[in-house]
Amino acid sequence: MGSTSSSLDWKDTTNDFELVVRIAKEFDQILNEEFGADKRLSLGNKINYVQDKERIERLTLRYMWNLVTWRNKLLHKYDCNSLEDLRTSRSEFLERYTKVKEDLTMLIIQKRIRLHHVVWHLMDGLKSKKVK
Repeated sequence: MGSTSSSLDWKDTTNDFELVVRIAKEFDQILNEEFGADKRLSLGNKINYVQDKERIERLTLRYMWNLVTWRNKLLHKYDCNSLEDLRTSRSEFLERYTKVKEDLTMLIIQKRIRLHHVVWHLMDGLKSKKVK
């Protein structure tokens, strides 16, 4: 299946097909592992699932939906073979998906902080009951 590296570093990718698919795969995995989306769902349905559960910026959602559309066009439309065919430059594409990754990372951090606070309060409540 191509590279033996498990890293999905976008900057190493020179082929537009590979770039779009690798980014889609990375976001798919993030939505599965960090937001609890069902692995059997399509990427679009995973976006819907997370959108219903988290507060995601409109622009980030739009970029995520663009990724689904562009990936599908590159894979299924005969005359669509590059980012240029999608009327976007490689630098613009990378800029968009760097922003999406940053936004998702911030949401993950916020979720972990909330979870930490919940656990801390539970533990604090258990300590209070033991003292009494």
